[in-house]
Amino acid sequence: MSETYYRLHWADCPEFNSDNAWSKPWGSRANPADPTQHECSCCPGDDPECRWCEGTGWMEARRGYSCLESAEELMAYMRGWAKDLVADPSVARPGDQVIVFRGQLVGRGDTDEYLVVPTEIVAQHGWAEFVASSAP
Repeated sequence: MSETYYRLHWADCPEFNSDNAWSKPWGSRANPADPTQHECSCCPGDDPECRWCEGTGWMEARRGYSCLESAEELMAYMRGWAKDLVADPSVARPGDQVIVFRGQLVGRGDTDEYLVVPTEIVAQHGWAEFVASSAP
């Protein structure tokens, strides 16, 4: 297994560091008051019987950033989740960055991607630059 990982870190995510290394399902909103939580995807947030949030509207996030082991795996993953971003890199927002980093593997995410807490940033690339350099 690789000790170097690749992640697309969105511009609107908290700063990339080990303290903020929490994962949530694609498209869910993080709790602005607590990065270890995200909005409940199982109820409208007011159901005290909900086994995930117990009516609070917030679920526990998973420790570690979602990431993959290679540039090729990241491109393939993004083709499945964000086809428009791969087809036209200009739709990326300023600040969207591919971060290449080393870290501690702590688990697997909802789509079987790695969850890793970073220890060192190796490189950072804008999305368009990354796509251009990863083209066959």
